[in-house]
Amino acid sequence: MEEMEVNNGEMVRVFPKRALQENYGETESTTTITEGPDPETEEDEDSSFTYLQPDIEQAEKVAESIQCGNNLEEAMAKRDLEGILTAVDVIKNKGFEQDHAEQLLQADKLANKLKRLEKLKKDILALDQRTISEIRSYKKPLPAIHDVMAATYIILGYKEKELKDWKYILGLLGRTGKEGLKRQCTTLDATTINQAAASLADKKYISKHDLESVTDISAGAATFYVWSSAMIEENRSWHEDSEFREKIEAKKRKEAEEAKKLEEEKKKVGVKPGNRQRRKSDGNKPVVDPKKTESKKPKSQETASSSSASRSKSKTPTASNSKSASNQGKSASSKSPAKRR
Repeated sequence: MEEMEVNNGEMVRVFPKRALQENYGETESTTTITEGPDPETEEDEDSSFTYLQPDIEQAEKVAESIQCGNNLEEAMAKRDLEGILTAVDVIKNKGFEQDHAEQLLQADKLANKLKRLEKLKKDILALDQRTISEIRSYKKPLPAIHDVMAATYIILGYKEKELKDWKYILGLLGRTGKEGLKRQCTTLDATTINQAAASLADKKYISKHDLESVTDISAGAATFYVWSSAMIEENRSWHEDSEFREKIEAKKRKEAEEAKKLEEEKKKVGVKPGNRQRRKSDGNKPVVDPKKTESKKPKSQETASSSSASRSKSKTPTASNSKSASNQGKSASSKSPAKRR
């Protein structure tokens, strides 16, 4: 009978000795004929892979588009102007505009706001000391100038009660270094402003005036008016977008949890680095270390080898046995002449 075996992943035909002797006159116990891969099967696999190739490419594009959208959302949540512009450019260059049309509109609006803030910071840095001195020169300023400067310092974190006194504001305007007005305005992050303070500065001081009227009175005060208005608007927008940020954070936490679960599952299935390597077993067979299988022989082989070794030992004479045999021969030879006599 013809039998089939598996040898290194290939089907092998095994012909018994009797069948070979009858048919071919062979004297070997068994002869194996290895079947190579079926060319028809290879052609079917190649054709199926070619058929699935467009689907694989489409899935990769979808995954890439999703990742681009996630990058844009994270940059928007952080109010990162450079990150927003970079993410938008990537989406446009890769042709994913239709996938993120709404996100691109929101990103464009936010980017314009952030650009405006950056411009205002540069304008304040461009203010020379003469402009600050011009504001300090007012012994009793007009209400518009007092209100604008009070709102500016309220946004920076100063108390309203003290700012009602113009002399106190004059003292603050005279400070330099880290406590200087220009340094504080250019380093302030709108997201860190106290919401109640921003609302107070807007409703009680800024909203009573407009940019044109303030500019007619003082160009320096007009610059701080624009800066205060922009910081109040950005702070309000930041708090309004809290749900959007929470959504992004929840999404990131979920992805982190899924990644953690996946790593735990991998550790359960596989082995940690440094431990012995394990191979996948067929069916329900236990996983065996290949090193142990090489070093250890089956018990049947061990018993056979031990029995053969004992037989060989029994057949080969030892030194003591050879000596005793020679002595017996000598004694026998010495006794033989006596008998002859």
